[in-house]
Amino acid sequence: MALSPRGAWFLVEAGTPLHHELDEAAGVELVPPDTLVALPPSRAIWGALSWRIPPDDLDSLGDSGKIQTTLAELLAVRREGSTCRGLAARTPRARAGSRCCPAVL
Repeated sequence: MALSPRGAWFLVEAGTPLHHELDEAAGVELVPPDTLVALPPSRAIWGALSWRIPPDDLDSLGDSGKIQTTLAELLAVRREGSTCRGLAARTPRARAGSRCCPAVL
């Protein structure tokens, strides 16, 4: 997982299409294969990129389906204006009773 001033980037296995729940979500984009992207540590016009979870800490890229499902659930919670209680067990940073946003991951 990489961080930039524009938000979090999840590096995932290729081949999974974007979930329909995320099609029109602001700030969610599935970059097509063979697209060049800046990786940390890098500087871009909008600021510096850094690793939140460095690749050396993982054995493989993220599971796109699981990550997208979690993001879709967080988006639904945010739209409903409810709390993260259902996600607290799977998302360590989400506390029961707190408001959810994609930044909790």
